[in-house]
Amino acid sequence: MNWIKVEDKLPEDDEDVLIFNPKDGINLGSFNKDEIHSYIESDGSIFYIHTGWDCYYDWAQYMSPTHWMFLPEPPKE
Repeated sequence: MNWIKVEDKLPEDDEDVLIFNPKDGINLGSFNKDEIHSYIESDGSIFYIHTGWDCYYDWAQYMSPTHWMFLPEPPKE
């Protein structure tokens, strides 16, 4: 299994994957292209950006991962 650069390829929408961000490390998350948006104040400042990525930990919810990886297969008994 190898890490895939976000700039090279994105996972399928809503597929659980491992995501990596240098600030937050490795987390479980997903991507959804329909969730890419931002809200801009009348003065031009951006106060909320959603990059399409969701992380299953609140503290990393709106990060922008640099890499992602498919989940490994579960163990065989």
